[in-house]
Amino acid sequence: MRRLLSLLLVCAFAALPCAALADRVVTLTMTGDITLGGEERVRTASFSFDTYYNQYGASYFLEKVRGLFEEDDITLINLEGTLTDSPAQEDTTKTYRFRGPTAMVQALTSSSVEVANLANNHTMDFGNQGYQSTMDTLAAYGIGYVAGGVSYVHQVDRVVSIGFVTIDGYQFEANRQWVVERIRQMKDEGVNAVVFVAHYGTEYAKNHSEVQENVSNFAIDAGADLVVMHHPHVVQGIEIKSNRYILYSLGNFCFGGNARIRAIETVIARVKLTFDNDGAYLGQQLYLYPCHTSGTYSGISTNDKLPDNNYQPVLVTGDAAQNVMNLIQADTRFRLNPYDEEKGYAEQEFLWAE
Repeated sequence: MRRLLSLLLVCAFAALPCAALADRVVTLTMTGDITLGGEERVRTASFSFDTYYNQYGASYFLEKVRGLFEEDDITLINLEGTLTDSPAQEDTTKTYRFRGPTAMVQALTSSSVEVANLANNHTMDFGNQGYQSTMDTLAAYGIGYVAGGVSYVHQVDRVVSIGFVTIDGYQFEANRQWVVERIRQMKDEGVNAVVFVAHYGTEYAKNHSEVQENVSNFAIDAGADLVVMHHPHVVQGIEIKSNRYILYSLGNFCFGGNARIRAIETVIARVKLTFDNDGAYLGQQLYLYPCHTSGTYSGISTNDKLPDNNYQPVLVTGDAAQNVMNLIQADTRFRLNPYDEEKGYAEQEFLWAE
């Protein structure tokens, strides 16, 4: 009898790894602001994004991080600007207006980018024609997009799908109910997890704002399973609410709008979403990959020494990586797990679904 019980216990424990292997893990990689192209006035300059594109080709820009993007299930970016071949309807009331020719979308397709956020303050730089051209171009090249009033669902496999919802920062109050209803509808339709994307905050502020907190908390309460933000152009901290991660700002990434860099530190955030074999959400884990927006400078950027931009983000190690982590930690209330030099990232805690 004792031998039989021992045998049953061995069999039970042996079955645990098999159950774990049945779980489905969806890997989502996220970056901050990407601007393809730049301003009209510098388009032909030797230092412009356009000149680099013409000289090195589309695949140059994300070449140093392509491996990360290719090994995941979904890469999500914030597309800060327009893709249009026409300068018509340029909003000259704005200080900065960003446009890239439609062919530049190949910088994304050549590096396995699947989803782009368009709800930001540069989407309408070239009016309705620029906005429509951007959406048409992304759709033509098979890139999903999420925008104000436009959600997106990415089917990973036959069981798991990930929804993306965003909101226009200038119309937050008017669209709150739409977000609540859309997230509920997505989950009713069988979407397994929802990512809320938001473009909020104060530019170059080291700390996130109360508005960012309010918006992210609202999204989690509405049913979002992850919140990712951008707009401040610098990295900011991390929050946990209802065992879901909130990323307040990932910083600039591949930013054609700046020939010189005011803040070179950025981060690639990777979240692994875990589901059971039936697609029920089980939890998530965050991995932080410190980066620089350009490979032209290895130190810490300061206002009196602005590095030139080669428009090619790179993963960093050593002191540069630790500096990125320090900036994130300075705006995070809890203690982050440290950067691991051998792994090349900082692995955070697994958060079980509540």
